[in-house]
Amino acid sequence: MQMTPVLAAVIDLDVTYFFQLALFLGLVVVLNQLAFKPLLALFERRRGETLEREQRATEGIREADVLLESYRQEIGQATAAGMDLRNSLRDAALAEQAAHVLKVRTEATNWKEQELALHRAELDAARAEAENEVESLATAIVKTLTAGKGAS
Repeated sequence: MQMTPVLAAVIDLDVTYFFQLALFLGLVVVLNQLAFKPLLALFERRRGETLEREQRATEGIREADVLLESYRQEIGQATAAGMDLRNSLRDAALAEQAAHVLKVRTEATNWKEQELALHRAELDAARAEAENEVESLATAIVKTLTAGKGAS
């Protein structure tokens, strides 16, 4: 048995097909005017606004970066100025301290020299007094010894 292919018409063209096509095209034209064009215009407007906002945001980020770099430079300059001021104040304080130490050291040396001179003077006076006493004692001893020899 042999099979013969049966070809059947898939689309049956009649007047209703053209009527449905006309309705579909009319609907497309009406929807294009009432829905698609306004929606596309809305989408395009929103896209434009989005691009504009993105551009403003990018410009804002650039300005923020410029300000940040400026602030960093100012902070660096202020830090350097503060370090310079601190160093100059420290140097001035060290110089003042050195001058004060020198003054106190000089005063202490002068006081020491005065005290040494005073003690030397007292020592010399005591030595002179001791020498006088030694001489008078020596004279008294010699007299006593000579008086004792003369009596014996």
